[in-house]
Amino acid sequence: MKIIETKNKIIDAKPFQLFSHDHRIIDYQEELLDWSREHLKTEALFYQFQVKEEMVVTYLPDACVNLIFEIKGEEVTSKMLGILTEAKETIFEPGICYFGVKPYTNVGLRCKEKDQSCLVNQLVSLDSQFPAANELIQKFKLVKDFQQRKDLILADHRSIFLDENRRSVLSEYLSVLLCTNTTAISMEKVGDETGYSRRYTQQIFRREIGISPKKYSRIIRFQNAIKAVFAKTDMTLAKLACQLGYYDQAHLIHEFQLFTQQSPKNLMESVTLSK
Repeated sequence: MKIIETKNKIIDAKPFQLFSHDHRIIDYQEELLDWSREHLKTEALFYQFQVKEEMVVTYLPDACVNLIFEIKGEEVTSKMLGILTEAKETIFEPGICYFGVKPYTNVGLRCKEKDQSCLVNQLVSLDSQFPAANELIQKFKLVKDFQQRKDLILADHRSIFLDENRRSVLSEYLSVLLCTNTTAISMEKVGDETGYSRRYTQQIFRREIGISPKKYSRIIRFQNAIKAVFAKTDMTLAKLACQLGYYDQAHLIHEFQLFTQQSPKNLMESVTLSK
């Protein structure tokens, strides 16, 4: 699922890191790697960076979870950021190396909390959800660069973070269906595609993914809009609304304000400055 082809355009399906385009971010590195062989979405984005100065960053709504390690000398702090349905501010500080893993799907994660909806918009300690991660966190004190940290995670990630027996084909298939449709998709079509009732599908999807299929689709479409803003400097709101299947420009503006608490115009201006 690296590239999705549609009748309108080609969309890069890689998770998007808006903050990585900020000029205050230094030494940013990322790589898309195999994460789980059992699931339809097999990959995860590994990334690492530092900052020049203390900065307040807004994480935008995102349909992926983040496993985050903050390394300062021999002091390592680890966190899990659940799926975001709203903008969330955090502070990055100089002198800290930030290393993260963003799996394409949270289906199959060995979380202590079995209902993913309980982790939506939450920032929790990593070991509170993955008790077996304690030894891994200690090992992080001994490695020094991006490659070593990737290797360290991939050496034991299956036993620490993944449960091979915990998967939902329905949730996985539906998440792929929603990701590969650049425009909105009705629950009636979802029912036709899956063969399950709307109520049952929503219950399973909310438990395994964390949010409803409709909200998941809206977040994916919003992320695609952000990517389009970055990819094309001449992109107008009218064109964007048309390409991504919003009812009209007003609908697009409403969604942006709901997800980011700012207008598309303001966000596009800040994007232009960052670029």
